[in-house]
Amino acid sequence: MSDKKLHLGLGAGDLSLKVVLYDAEEKAVVRAASLDLPAPALNDIATTETVLQGWLSEAGIEDLASVSLTTSSFRSIVKQVVVPNEVPDIREYLTWYLSTLVNDPVRRYFLDFQVLSEDKDIGTTVLFVALRNEWVDAARKGFRNRKLAPQLMNVDVVSVMNLVEAGLEKPTELRCVVKADIAGVSIMWFQKDNLRCLRGVSTIELVGRDQMDAYQILSYGIAEEISKVKDSLKIDTPKVLLCGDVSTDTLFVDVLKARLPETEISLMDSFANIKLPENEAEAALMPLCVSALGVAVQAASTEVSV
Repeated sequence: MSDKKLHLGLGAGDLSLKVVLYDAEEKAVVRAASLDLPAPALNDIATTETVLQGWLSEAGIEDLASVSLTTSSFRSIVKQVVVPNEVPDIREYLTWYLSTLVNDPVRRYFLDFQVLSEDKDIGTTVLFVALRNEWVDAARKGFRNRKLAPQLMNVDVVSVMNLVEAGLEKPTELRCVVKADIAGVSIMWFQKDNLRCLRGVSTIELVGRDQMDAYQILSYGIAEEISKVKDSLKIDTPKVLLCGDVSTDTLFVDVLKARLPETEISLMDSFANIKLPENEAEAALMPLCVSALGVAVQAASTEVSV
């Protein structure tokens, strides 16, 4: 391993931690891994840190350019919001908006936003994210090794959008990404700086089902949401980019293709503008690690540093 400092991207899952080491100068993924955990990553930071530290030690990594973390959209609130031009304070407006969505006091949430566009007639369009303070505090304050504490936190939807913009050709083209995780399925339609639609499919009813039955139910839920978006928003979905925990399971992919016979389904296993790991086994993990890579790319582009 060279002395060059790399950007560490972490994807906090329910039973695993996705890890990516990204070289911003070479635009390359140097290492990638999916590390098994006994409990959700943000619920047991001590164990997460131990597992991560062991992997970094084996990889010979001591110093990092940045550490960033992304978590599931199912642990957060993600909305695209248009803030009227007459509003003097965007954060204050979004705090009020959050209060209309939750029953708990808004002080229990960490709120962040990203300005997507500004229009003198319509207003300012922002991507609004709210996470419970307990998850943010766990990540920012729970690591005993402060060098591993994330300087940047995000949710997987934003991370995937960042990755598509940075890693794929024709970033302005409307994309549909299905991120199929154990915690749930996120389906997102977006163009550059525009999250057109975000839908989710729960995996709760899959508990106790055999694999084929579970995949049939899951694929039906995905197809149903795609159909609803076509009917309500007039968005056609001729192509789908697939990633997430079960995206590399050929049985799931086959079931999903059978459910969506007119849709071209491609695995997010390569990127036109980002090199994959030289190790073939680690390169094969990229569909699982897209959100970790996306947040690492974002940290590198915003010059976040340890």
